[in-house]
Amino acid sequence: MILCWLLPSMAMAEDQLAASWQDTQVAGSAEILVVYAPSTGWAEPDEEGQAVGAMIELIEWFAGFVAEEHAIEVRPRFILEPDWSQMYARIRDGSDGLFGLGNVTITEARDKELTFSPPYVHNVAVLISPQDRPEVVDADSVTEQLAGLTGLAFANTLHEQRMRQLAERYWPNLELAKATSNAEIIERVATGGYFAFIDGYNYYHAADRGVAVMRHSAFDDGGESFGIIMPKDSDWAPIVSAFFEHNQGLVDSPRWHAILVEHLGSGIADLMTGR
Repeated sequence: MILCWLLPSMAMAEDQLAASWQDTQVAGSAEILVVYAPSTGWAEPDEEGQAVGAMIELIEWFAGFVAEEHAIEVRPRFILEPDWSQMYARIRDGSDGLFGLGNVTITEARDKELTFSPPYVHNVAVLISPQDRPEVVDADSVTEQLAGLTGLAFANTLHEQRMRQLAERYWPNLELAKATSNAEIIERVATGGYFAFIDGYNYYHAADRGVAVMRHSAFDDGGESFGIIMPKDSDWAPIVSAFFEHNQGLVDSPRWHAILVEHLGSGIADLMTGR
């Protein structure tokens, strides 16, 4: 009980060290706190515990932009938060100078409680099952093709909403289990017993590694965009938007595409930037 009480308090105390953009301009330098949920290729700790990945490079690029355009030193401190929901809540409940990385889909509902950056990529969500199941090419056959499997999803994500919408339309008595990471979802699906929605890039990562999962194209769901998240009305939002605008809206930036290729491969980079 004591540990459960202390950990949120420690996080809150740490978050208060983040600096607003207004104070940063006065001081001429500041530390920003970047809380990230781990995701392969995007943001993850290396063997020495240092944050690496495409999103880490993006934040460092942003810090360089602030230095070049405003002669202000911005020092990002990257903080690992293994639970996506905790990362999201920490930013939602935080203050200026906090940033969140977790490939958070930009939605109207979330925009009411967070500040989003402009989109940095566009996403396609896909439905996966164990590889021994036949591909569902007709959505109406999903209960037959995936009979005996349990639905699996992150809590409080659009993927959970997708599973519930699938159940409401096609599978009213579907059992739905919860997971806390993409790695857990892929492992549990591959070993049998579950099916789930995941982001397209996670599917491609798994397929490239030879993981035994099947993609069901009848449920491909595009039209989403990811953004960096900040607390509501963060005063950092205008300078973040200026950085995106300075770099062709980012999605069309050759430098960003090259970063994505380096960390995620050309197929995923092309998919998520519309090339």
